Amino acid sequence: MPTIALELVPAAVGNGRETTIKEGRTVREKLEKAGIFNDINTVMIPQVIPEDEFRPVELEEKLDPIDTKRYLSESLPVDYIATQVTVYTPMEELRQRAERLKSEGINRVIFVGAPRVENERMVGPTPPEAISNLQDTIPSCGVILIPTRESEVDRFAAKVDAGASFGNTQLLFSDYITTFLDDLSKKTDKRPEIMLTFGYVPKAEAKVGLFEWMIWDDQPVVKDEIEFVSNIAEKPFDEKKEKLVDLYKQVIEGVHKYDFPIGVQFSIPYGISGPAFDTFSEMLDVWSPTRQPIGAVPGDD
Repeated sequence: MPTIALELVPAAVGNGRETTIKEGRTVREKLEKAGIFNDINTVMIPQVIPEDEFRPVELEEKLDPIDTKRYLSESLPVDYIATQVTVYTPMEELRQRAERLKSEGINRVIFVGAPRVENERMVGPTPPEAISNLQDTIPSCGVILIPTRESEVDRFAAKVDAGASFGNTQLLFSDYITTFLDDLSKKTDKRPEIMLTFGYVPKAEAKVGLFEWMIWDDQPVVKDEIEFVSNIAEKPFDEKKEKLVDLYKQVIEGVHKYDFPIGVQFSIPYGISGPAFDTFSEMLDVWSPTRQPIGAVPGDD
């Protein structure tokens, strides 16, 4: 089944169980109110580690995705995807971790992490190395996809050759993914699922800049994406929703030119939001990978 996922960041460790159980109930309530509870078939839980510099918001120690999944499952009985940072964990320990993830009912894992050297040696494997070694443990291995990153076509194709069955895109604020898929379709005959990630931009972005930090790059197209985010952050809800839904439609129309399976993921980095879910609902009214057949273009009769 094509993926329609909601990303939920783990709660802080302190009171994490109670917070997560409450969050699951709140998410279900708001999804039901927006009319899309039955559309969401997957929850994606990132492993959050304090490795990134210049994060615009303070990062507390987060719950393990496995515990987060366990606490959310009662209210959100769907499939789960977890991200797993590979580069700090030796291969044998990573295998044990993968076996634990699977035993907890997590059958799709996104392996992520740039190579790291500690004490003049690599500690853990790169994502392609992890996938090559763990395909016998995890039924579906995925990777992060940053369409605007330099040489990403070659990088992603190599991950697919290593066994990646799906790619989870960075937040999309332009239709550049269409250019990426055009280049990728010429590079490989393999067709992994492409999970397109869309986010709601609240007013807080104008002061905090979390989205800007998440997508920042010196590529010209990324500068345009950052400008788009900046321009809509403080706009009235109806106008903001219209622009985000228009962007969604533009992206969907573009990617359907190619024969990649398409999924979608919705991201709420600033937290649970009724306006965000209302926006995602309208996006799915434009096109949904489960309501309409893969390849159907918005507006087709």
